Amino acid sequence: MPRLYGHHDKIRVAHVPSSGEVAAIEARMPGDEIQLHVHEGMRLGDLHHHDAYSYELASIFVGANNRAALRRDYHAIMDALDIRFESDCGDLS
Repeated sequence: MPRLYGHHDKIRVAHVPSSGEVAAIEARMPGDEIQLHVHEGMRLGDLHHHDAYSYELASIFVGANNRAALRRDYHAIMDALDIRFESDCGDLS
């Protein structure tokens, strides 16, 4: 579950993929599932999936035959998701 750590309750989500883009990512990686918990424009402080130290951005379910493949696939998914943030001071990506 990708998380953003720190006190970022005033940070806004600037970009997330559309549901079609998420479906395309899942189609390239059969058996993997992505559930986004953020949408464009929302403040991280409004997330239900957070604690005092971090914000849960998504749930990603990945299967693989070994740890190296698991890491590779997870990082490929995260790169493809291209989740970006902004604050009043500008882009934080």
